[in-house]
Amino acid sequence: MLKFTDFFDGKIEEPVEVDPHSGEPLDERVLSVQDRMKLSRRMKRFQHRIQRKRKIQMRRKADAGRLQKRARKGARADMKKRVSGGKSYRKMTFGMKKMVDQKLENKARQSAIKRFTKRKVKDKRKLDIARRK
Repeated sequence: MLKFTDFFDGKIEEPVEVDPHSGEPLDERVLSVQDRMKLSRRMKRFQHRIQRKRKIQMRRKADAGRLQKRARKGARADMKKRVSGGKSYRKMTFGMKKMVDQKLENKARQSAIKRFTKRKVKDKRKLDIARRK
Protein backbone atom coordinates (compact mmCIF):
# COMPACT_ATOMS: atom_id res chain seq x y z
CA MET A 1 0.00 0.00 0.00
CA LEU A 2 1.30 3.47 -0.89
CA LYS A 3 1.84 6.03 1.84
CA PHE A 4 1.87 9.79 1.84
CA THR A 5 5.64 9.79 2.28
CA ASP A 6 6.03 7.96 -1.04
CA PHE A 7 4.82 11.12 -2.79
CA PHE A 8 6.30 13.69 -0.45
CA ASP A 9 9.91 14.73 -1.08
CA GLY A 10 10.33 16.71 2.15
CA LYS A 11 10.04 20.18 0.62
CA ILE A 12 7.00 22.23 1.48
CA GLU A 13 6.27 25.09 -0.87
CA GLU A 14 5.31 28.26 0.95
CA PRO A 15 2.12 29.70 -0.50
CA VAL A 16 2.58 33.16 -1.96
CA GLU A 17 0.05 35.57 -0.51
CA VAL A 18 -1.52 37.82 -3.10
CA ASP A 19 -2.80 41.35 -2.68
CA PRO A 20 -6.46 41.27 -3.80
CA HIS A 21 -6.18 44.82 -5.16
CA SER A 22 -3.41 44.29 -7.65
CA GLY A 23 -2.72 40.57 -7.76
CA GLU A 24 0.93 41.12 -6.82
CA PRO A 25 2.62 38.94 -4.22
CA LEU A 26 2.73 40.37 -0.72
CA ASP A 27 6.04 38.85 0.23
CA GLU A 28 8.84 40.98 -1.10
CA ARG A 29 11.49 38.39 -1.83
CA VAL A 30 13.39 38.38 -5.09
CA LEU A 31 11.67 36.01 -7.52
CA SER A 32 13.50 33.92 -10.09
CA VAL A 33 12.28 33.64 -13.67
CA GLN A 34 10.64 30.28 -12.93
CA ASP A 35 8.93 31.70 -9.84
CA ARG A 36 7.61 34.64 -11.84
CA MET A 37 6.24 32.36 -14.56
CA LYS A 38 4.63 30.10 -11.97
CA LEU A 39 3.07 33.11 -10.22
CA SER A 40 1.86 34.42 -13.57
CA ARG A 41 0.03 31.17 -14.29
CA ARG A 42 -1.47 31.16 -10.79
CA MET A 43 -2.70 34.74 -11.14
CA LYS A 44 -4.25 33.91 -14.50
CA ARG A 45 -6.14 31.05 -12.86
CA PHE A 46 -7.43 33.15 -9.94
CA GLN A 47 -7.92 36.48 -11.71
CA HIS A 48 -11.74 36.48 -11.55
CA ARG A 49 -11.75 35.60 -7.86
CA ILE A 50 -9.21 38.36 -7.16
CA GLN A 51 -11.23 40.92 -9.13
CA ARG A 52 -14.44 40.04 -7.31
CA LYS A 53 -12.79 40.27 -3.88
CA ARG A 54 -11.16 43.56 -4.85
CA LYS A 55 -14.50 45.05 -5.87
CA ILE A 56 -16.12 44.01 -2.57
CA GLN A 57 -13.16 45.26 -0.52
CA MET A 58 -13.09 48.64 -2.26
CA ARG A 59 -16.63 49.39 -1.00
CA ARG A 60 -15.55 48.93 2.61
CA LYS A 61 -13.61 51.30 4.81
CA ALA A 62 -9.96 50.31 4.92
CA ASP A 63 -8.63 49.42 8.36
CA ALA A 64 -5.21 50.53 9.63
CA GLY A 65 -3.48 47.35 8.50
CA ARG A 66 -4.83 47.63 4.97
CA LEU A 67 -3.84 51.30 4.76
CA GLN A 68 -0.36 50.39 5.98
CA LYS A 69 -0.12 47.68 3.33
CA ARG A 70 -1.24 50.07 0.58
CA ALA A 71 1.21 52.72 1.78
CA ARG A 72 4.09 50.23 1.80
CA LYS A 73 3.17 49.05 -1.67
CA GLY A 74 3.11 52.63 -2.94
CA ALA A 75 6.45 53.38 -1.29
CA ARG A 76 7.98 50.29 -2.92
CA ALA A 77 6.57 51.32 -6.29
CA ASP A 78 8.11 54.78 -5.93
CA MET A 79 11.44 53.27 -4.96
CA LYS A 80 11.31 50.85 -7.90
CA LYS A 81 10.77 53.76 -10.26
CA ARG A 82 13.69 55.62 -8.66
CA VAL A 83 16.01 52.60 -8.87
CA SER A 84 15.06 51.75 -12.45
CA GLY A 85 15.66 55.26 -13.73
CA GLY A 86 11.99 56.06 -14.27
CA LYS A 87 11.18 53.00 -16.39
CA SER A 88 7.86 51.22 -15.95
CA TYR A 89 8.31 48.11 -13.79
CA ARG A 90 5.46 46.35 -15.61
CA LYS A 91 7.19 46.68 -18.99
CA MET A 92 10.54 45.33 -17.79
CA THR A 93 11.81 41.86 -18.59
CA PHE A 94 12.03 39.22 -15.85
CA GLY A 95 15.78 39.73 -15.56
CA MET A 96 15.47 43.49 -15.18
CA LYS A 97 12.76 43.07 -12.55
CA LYS A 98 15.00 40.70 -10.63
CA MET A 99 17.84 43.26 -10.68
CA VAL A 100 15.56 46.03 -9.43
CA ASP A 101 14.21 43.78 -6.65
CA GLN A 102 17.75 42.90 -5.59
CA LYS A 103 18.62 46.60 -5.37
CA LEU A 104 15.59 47.13 -3.13
CA GLU A 105 16.79 44.42 -0.73
CA ASN A 106 19.67 46.56 0.55
CA LYS A 107 19.27 47.88 4.12
CA ALA A 108 19.46 51.58 3.21
CA ARG A 109 16.65 51.22 0.69
CA GLN A 110 14.57 49.17 3.14
CA SER A 111 14.83 51.94 5.74
CA ALA A 112 13.94 54.52 3.08
CA ILE A 113 10.87 52.47 2.14
CA LYS A 114 9.91 52.36 5.82
CA ARG A 115 10.15 56.18 6.05
CA PHE A 116 8.15 56.70 2.85
CA THR A 117 5.50 54.28 4.13
CA LYS A 118 4.90 56.42 7.22
CA ARG A 119 4.42 59.49 5.03
CA LYS A 120 2.10 57.76 2.59
CA VAL A 121 -0.40 56.36 5.12
CA LYS A 122 -2.09 59.76 5.42
CA ASP A 123 -2.37 60.09 1.62
CA LYS A 124 -3.81 56.59 1.30
CA ARG A 125 -6.40 57.34 3.99
CA LYS A 126 -7.50 60.46 2.07
CA LEU A 127 -7.75 58.45 -1.15
CA ASP A 128 -9.81 55.79 0.63
CA ILE A 129 -12.28 58.36 1.98
CA ALA A 130 -12.54 60.10 -1.40
CA ARG A 131 -13.10 56.83 -3.24
CA ARG A 132 -16.00 55.80 -1.01
CA LYS A 133 -17.88 59.12 -1.37
